Amino acid sequence: LIIIMVAYLGIFQGPVRGILLAATLGYLADTLSGGTTGLFTFLRIVTFFLTKLACENLYLKSALSQTILIIMLSIIDGILLLSTLYVFSSVENLWIFVVRFLPIQAILNGIFGPLIFLILNKTDLLLDPR
Repeated sequence: LIIIMVAYLGIFQGPVRGILLAATLGYLADTLSGGTTGLFTFLRIVTFFLTKLACENLYLKSALSQTILIIMLSIIDGILLLSTLYVFSSVENLWIFVVRFLPIQAILNGIFGPLIFLILNKTDLLLDPR
């Protein structure tokens, strides 16, 4: 869910507000996970920048393009997470997670992403009527 929210921030919010909210979401995940401090903050900031980069080069207002973006971001995020844990942690057999769970997570994020984008758009319109 957090990856979808950060992708939404990258597509629909400005850079300053988006990066602050993405870092806040990452810090919240760091706090609640009890793991390495700063890991999820770093990953959410990277996800935000990747989304902004994709937004400059691609049209990301359609549901199909959002689905593809979220699937790709989920895969990249999972690989970055596991690579970082592999380097800084003594946990073994992390790559089993990539093979078993990451594809399912990426596909589910892609399926539910446009629906959550729609809900976030409606919420954003209610909070900021222009």
